[in-house]
Amino acid sequence: MSTVIPDMDMGDYFRGSVMRFNMMRAPLYAALAEGVAEDPDLCAMAARKQTGQPADHLLFSAAELVLQDNASDPLAAYYPTMTAQPKPAAESFPAFRAFCLKHRQAIEALIATRTVQTTFLNRAGLIAPAARLIADEVGEPLSLIEIGCSAGLLTLFDHYQYDLGPEGRHGDASRPAVEQPHWFGDARPKSSIPPKIGARVGLDLNPVDPTGELERRWIESLAPPDWVSQRKQLAAALRYRADTGLRTIAGDAMKSLPGLLTELPAPIMVMHTFCLYQWPAEPQVALDARLREASKTRTIHRLAIDIVTGARPPELEPFNMMKERLFDMYITRYEGGEARTKVIGECDPWGFSAQWLA
Repeated sequence: MSTVIPDMDMGDYFRGSVMRFNMMRAPLYAALAEGVAEDPDLCAMAARKQTGQPADHLLFSAAELVLQDNASDPLAAYYPTMTAQPKPAAESFPAFRAFCLKHRQAIEALIATRTVQTTFLNRAGLIAPAARLIADEVGEPLSLIEIGCSAGLLTLFDHYQYDLGPEGRHGDASRPAVEQPHWFGDARPKSSIPPKIGARVGLDLNPVDPTGELERRWIESLAPPDWVSQRKQLAAALRYRADTGLRTIAGDAMKSLPGLLTELPAPIMVMHTFCLYQWPAEPQVALDARLREASKTRTIHRLAIDIVTGARPPELEPFNMMKERLFDMYITRYEGGEARTKVIGECDPWGFSAQWLA
């Protein structure tokens, strides 16, 4: 996750990124962020981003995408995704700066036109037990609408194989495997076997088409290069998704949602994961109002693994940016124009760790 503050000084922005990248287990990005923070040229490049987009991920992902086409450059020696024995991350910034200035036009073009649509498959390990709670209450198959679907990997969360620990594995062994999060505390989900999904639709301003090689490479580059195993997992999921049909709708989710809520069979689950934290408060409030209105004629379950500050359910604790596991996990039942929320957990921004509270 990146803190999106459009009018923040770029140097300060990248200084603030260092601790977060260390928490992400991304030492290469942490070292690069330290250097960029003190470099006016690279800060100016990062500032070419669209409003609201995280400058750090855009700069680093754009640079890697260009680097993949220039693999003989000295910078490649620092990337675990490009060499089996990478040089120390702490020594990487001079090569990074030289590469960025050499390929400035290509990198800036990506920064100015691309958006950050991170998709980490291990987040499905959070979705599955949460969706299971809904299915146990209302039955299955569920109709699924995912807001902010990106490449649609999590819209297909029920397609993967899951390591359930003592329960063994669930799902087709030929499909991508989901790494379970580390659950803090004593509580654990009763079951992490995903429910059956019937109709499903992904909504996104710019849905990613994983049949295109460049699109797959962009999504992969949004995961830090230190995450070697996660990158392989992500690549496998993107290849699977490219061969799997999925209905997606491009554009403002608020325009598509009312019709879909009428069209799809019950029970309906509206899901958003690591998405609304990038929305301003006003559309967050509008989404809550839209779901309340639609629930006057049918019951809707909302699964949120996100940070919602606009129309934040009163059952949640006040938002605290300093918490390590700062993303809320909750289910809201909309019925008769009213909303009732059940808090089910908290997680970090990357799906590595979580605490189950249900």
